[in-house]
Amino acid sequence: MQVKPALTGVELTIVDAGGRRIPLSSAGTGRSRRISLALWESSNELTQNDDGTTSDVVFVYDEPDTHLDYTRQRRIMSLIQGQSAQPNARVIVATHSLNLIDGVDISSVVHLRTHQGRVCVEVLDEGGADVDVRRHLSTIATTLGFRNSVLLHERFFVAVEGVSETSAFPILFRKHAGVPIQSAGVCLMAGGSNEGALRFAQFLAGHHRDVAFVVDKDSRTNQKQVFRDDKLKQYGFTPDEHCFYLGAPNELEDLFQNADWADTANALWPRTDGSGPWQPGDVAGLRSGKKFSSALLDMFKTGSLEGPQSKEDLMVGIAAHLPKERIPEALTELFDDLVIRARNAGPHLW
Repeated sequence: MQVKPALTGVELTIVDAGGRRIPLSSAGTGRSRRISLALWESSNELTQNDDGTTSDVVFVYDEPDTHLDYTRQRRIMSLIQGQSAQPNARVIVATHSLNLIDGVDISSVVHLRTHQGRVCVEVLDEGGADVDVRRHLSTIATTLGFRNSVLLHERFFVAVEGVSETSAFPILFRKHAGVPIQSAGVCLMAGGSNEGALRFAQFLAGHHRDVAFVVDKDSRTNQKQVFRDDKLKQYGFTPDEHCFYLGAPNELEDLFQNADWADTANALWPRTDGSGPWQPGDVAGLRSGKKFSSALLDMFKTGSLEGPQSKEDLMVGIAAHLPKERIPEALTELFDDLVIRARNAGPHLW
């Protein structure tokens, strides 16, 4: 192996906009880093020998984006990606930067941590070194919206049934707890009809991450729902241990009072069908139907020119409009339980 430094024993002087000459050794750290960036970009030529042939080369960077602004951090990322794309080059980056960690495929990340006086190496793996398996898990993580830094550092993952929950829960949680749900250590992921979410939850649980599910009560036996009891058991989860169930009696939307739905609708989706303001009785009449949330959405959508277009719009609307003291008790108890679970999750190795 040949170690081939790009520059050795060179004293650099920079000239600022006013013509002043400043030794690089006397410049600020940020300015020195920008000079280093320019030199690193020029180091691409190291992959080409003087005679025009190519040889194997390894680029090693130690905290390359420290003291750089976001734009130049992106240039660093582009530089690394360009170098790693060359068939005769390998790139090793030692970094604490979440921007850099999140900018590559999770299967390319080697996580080092100290455990009981030893340095441990963690990589994304599912029982073997199968590249296809690692790539598939990485794809699922991307689909679920997880950044690499989240997968590496978060300890408590909560799977919910859809985007209604992932959109509304953070709003309601912040009103109740006074802090963002992420800062409480609760990481939400939407499952919906995606069985890949269950497989990924199984992977997380198998690698010492705590996993829980928030499920509508009417989903327990619904064959269309991926978080039903028999499917959860198939993936190694115990419903009574891993699940929180919502509904009065069936689903999340049931929990909110008729008056709260009417008040939210009058503020956000005023009635335009000539029947006057929305009344609690309009909402109450829908509760005896087969699917309350669907009937509620249809009523507000057709009764107002500004009506919600999806259940996500419906839930985000009431979550944003509802005052803290009107948040259903079932939700505040759920949020408190999630915080306790997150605190007790503790640091775990992969």
